This record gives sequence, structure tokens and C-alpha cells, in this order.
Amino acid sequence: MLKRFGAGMLTVLGAALVCAAEAADSAYSRGLEAYRAGSYGDAAAAFDEALRERPEDFSALYYRGLTRARDGHLEQAIADLTAAEPRLPDVPVAADLGVALYYAGRRDEARTWLTKATDQRASAPGAHLLLGILAYEDGDIEVAQRALAEADASGDASVRGTAAYYLGLIAVRTSRQADARGALEQAQAAGEPAVAQAASTVLAEFSGEGPVGGPPSDLRPYSLRASAGFQYDSNVQIADIPLNQRQALPFSDRKNDGRFIVNAGASYYVLADERALLQLNYDLYQSVFFDVERLDLQGHTVSGVFEYGDGILVPGIQGSYSYFMTDGSSSYLGRAFGSPYLVVQEEGLGQTELFYAITGDNYMGAPFNPYRDGINNAVGGRQVFFLGSPDRRLDIGYRWHRTSTDGSSAGSRDFDEQSNQVDVGLSVDLPELVFVDIRWLFSNDDYLHGNSRSAPVVTVQPDGTRTLTRLRRRDDRNVLTLFLSRALTDNVWASLGYYFTDSGSNLPVFQYSRHILSANVGVTF
Repeated sequence: MLKRFGAGMLTVLGAALVCAAEAADSAYSRGLEAYRAGSYGDAAAAFDEALRERPEDFSALYYRGLTRARDGHLEQAIADLTAAEPRLPDVPVAADLGVALYYAGRRDEARTWLTKATDQRASAPGAHLLLGILAYEDGDIEVAQRALAEADASGDASVRGTAAYYLGLIAVRTSRQADARGALEQAQAAGEPAVAQAASTVLAEFSGEGPVGGPPSDLRPYSLRASAGFQYDSNVQIADIPLNQRQALPFSDRKNDGRFIVNAGASYYVLADERALLQLNYDLYQSVFFDVERLDLQGHTVSGVFEYGDGILVPGIQGSYSYFMTDGSSSYLGRAFGSPYLVVQEEGLGQTELFYAITGDNYMGAPFNPYRDGINNAVGGRQVFFLGSPDRRLDIGYRWHRTSTDGSSAGSRDFDEQSNQVDVGLSVDLPELVFVDIRWLFSNDDYLHGNSRSAPVVTVQPDGTRTLTRLRRRDDRNVLTLFLSRALTDNVWASLGYYFTDSGSNLPVFQYSRHILSANVGVTF
């Protein structure tokens, strides 16, 4: 994989440290001039002449080794660099020797010299990078992750793009899509052209939802995914609400149950290059409860996303339509969604995400038909911080939305509301162990009309007129989620999740708490 990025890995690490007095030698200076111009044959001849005149000129020997490596004569280059290394203590020859040995296929020797090079400040970033690539190619993901994170954290612009690319590949292999996208987008923005192109290609390979699997070299215009799992829900949604209370509780505190969950999906990439992405998706969802009747839910979703950007500013738009049924036959809900967005990449920091979203709901079955038919408009943003590498990230988000139902009855007016939400999330990859994501959300939901479930208040006006009013509903919700996942193979993953909701309300009938435990196994192709 490294060779596709060209000869730039073999750099003149010690050029600035060579004595100016040595550069005064005419053959030596002619060799340097030819080397910098890419005329390696002329450079080698000049350094040969310099060494005939001054056999102890180890700077000329060093540069002849670099010249021979650039020209493909790796064994001769290794001999020159090995001889020069102990005589040039202020020049990081060890790193260049490690690179030459890597290209010559002498991987163990390369690893020894590169490890030595990590002790030298000038060469440490590049040495960590190549050590990480070596470990990645050997399948030692934990060592690769650690070395590449060191290279990325160095702040050295010459290595960060490539380090981010390989960190992205590791995230792909370990089924961490969000981290993979963040790292690969960083590689697009910061990497040399070949790295940026490779990152664009891999970004186009995986889907917009769910864990990612499969080796990144298996690039194809489609991907398939499936998962199955079990959930225990302490407070099953909606439950058996009587028809005359369709606008009533969002949850029943008298129902707990377990359910099986099955997901399947496919993605197809109509367009995917270094600047543009057009992706189409289909997803199937099915839940089957153990005991609660009439709540088995089946969903079909078609979606798409289009992005076009230069790697720094990435505007895009996504949209979907979902159709849900209960009991496999009764129409329940049709939902249309659209969202333009903008991602701003911030090299060395993270990224900023801004969005507008509109959602239209059409309830076709009980208990919410037609009370909750309407439109939701939302705006928000998120700031993502990379904590040393894209595999460790902190994000903070804000969202405001307004829901306007179509009807004018009390049942419909009960659901007109606006909300302010903030959430904070932390995700950390523990290589070869587990990926952890923990998130807290707080939502203040302010309903806009008097609620039909609150007690009526009769007010007598001075003229004797009686007016009836009801209290407006105001809820404060706290939601905590914990998600653990691990790749079992390149294509198979497993996860555990815990979700807790505590909702307080000024109307006691709407207060509830809910616990959900989940376990899933999935596969991607």
C-alpha cells in the first residue's frame, strides 16, 4: 500500500544538518544540486567523485545512499547508509535506512532502525508512520494504531495525511464508521495527492449507516449488511392505548417486554470520486415482541446522500422515505425526510457540522392517526474534537426544532411543540478490545397549547364571561446511551447497548422512565 504513494517517504531528513563547510566541495555541491533536481545518475557520479577525493566524506556517502535509493539500487543504498550512520550522529540517517530496508523487503531490519529513529526528534514522525504501516500490513492492529496515532499527534504536515489515511483503514476494518469517515476526510484534506485520492476511494466504499466491514482493498460499487439482536424494554412504546385516548401517553408504565430485532440493507454508489459522492440505500427493519400484541413493527426505508466538496468545505444533502407497518400488514406511518448540511474540516482540531432538516409524518394507523400528522423543522450544529487522533473524539451538538400538526382538534394541538436539545458524546477506540461510545442528551420540550389531559381551569371575567383553559405541557428529558462494539472478523461485528430515558413533566401523567438493553451481531460485505 505504501508504494502507491510514491518515493516521497524516502526524504532527505538530514539535509539541514549537513555542515556548510562540506557543501563547499565542488563535486559534493554538484551532487547535491543534481540530487535536488532529480538527476540521480548525475548525482551518483558526482558523489562517487567526491568520495574518491575524500573517502572519509560521510556526508557524501549519506547522500549517495539516498541517491541510490531514489534510483532503485536499494542494496547499494543500504550499504552506504549503514556505513554513514555511526559517523553522522547529528543526522537522522536511521530513518532513511529504515525506509530503504522496508522497500528492499527486509522488514525486521527496517523495524529495528525505525525504532531507533523514533528517539530522534527530526525523524520521529516519519519513523512512527512507517512503523505503523508495517504493523498494519502485518495485521498487528493494536501496534499499528499506537504508532500511527503518534505520527498523527506530532503535527508534522508531511506525515499527518498518510497517518490519518491508515487510521481510517483501521477504523474501517474494526467497524467504526464514524471514526473511519473522520480520519479519511482528514486524509483527503491533508494528504499528498495520492493519499487524498486513495482516501476518497475508500470513503466511497462503505455505506452511510451501520458498522463497516470488509477489507478496504475490496472496493466495489455496492455493500450489503445484516444484523440480528435482542432487546429488553422496560417501558414499551405506545402499548394498548384505548381509541378514545389516542392523544394520551407516549409510553405506558405498565408494559415491559423483550423483542427480537432484525436489520438488513444495501448501498449502491452511483458516483464516487475525490470530489463528489452519490449514494443510494435501502434498509429493512423488523421487530417481533414476545408478549405485547399489535406492536410488531416492520419498516422499509429508501435513502440517498449527495456530497460535493474540496475536502475542507463539504456541502451535501440527504433524504429518505420510510414506510412502517404493524403486524406485517397494517399501515402505520409514512415519513419523508430531507436535510442539506455543511461539514467544515479543521486540520488538527476536528470538524464542524451544520444542518437544516425537515420531516413530514403521515400516520395511517392507530393510535396517532390523524392527530400527529404534520411537519417538523429543525436546525442545529455539532462541533467534533479529535483527541489526539480521529479514533478518540469528543463532540457537542445543539438542535432546535418545531413540530406543527395538521389538525385543529385537541388531539392534534396536544402535539404542537418546540424543543431545544443539547448532547455531548465521547467515543474511544481501545484497539483489539472494544470501541466505546457514551452520550448524554438533554431536551426541553415546550408544548404550545393547553393539553387535553390537564385539568380544566375556569376563569370568570369581570363581565361574567366564563373561559375554560388548560395547562400547557412542558417536559424535560435526560437520555443516556452507552454503546460497545467489537469486530470479531473483518466482516463480523458484535455490540452491546444500554439506553436510559428519564422524562419529567409539569403534568404527572406524562412522567416516565425507560431502560433498554440490547445485544446484536452483524455482518457486512
